[in-house]
Amino acid sequence: MKLLIEDLYPFEPSVIRSSVSRDVESYSSVTALPAPPTVVKIDGCWVVHNGNSRVYAAKLVGLTELDVIDNTPSDQEQLAAFRSRLRRAKSAKQRGFENLPIDETVEDRYRRG
Repeated sequence: MKLLIEDLYPFEPSVIRSSVSRDVESYSSVTALPAPPTVVKIDGCWVVHNGNSRVYAAKLVGLTELDVIDNTPSDQEQLAAFRSRLRRAKSAKQRGFENLPIDETVEDRYRRG
């Protein structure tokens, strides 16, 4: 299915610069597009579970929508974790991957929390 990037929220608190650079290259090359991100629907909102750098890179190259794979779990504990991250992303005004920081390393991301 296709979703607008402006309707997506990131699960991760940041993206990693090297991953974004790699994905920008992939989107710029029509022969090797990245795999579609996986998303989870929580309270009517879409959270990118796997592929945050791909969405960020797609936005950088000017795409406005992406093919995605719905991977919404039925397990309530898993849904609670996504709901918590959605609340943080909303409070940081990260809808459409706005205001999403770029970290150099995964360790920097974990320090960010």
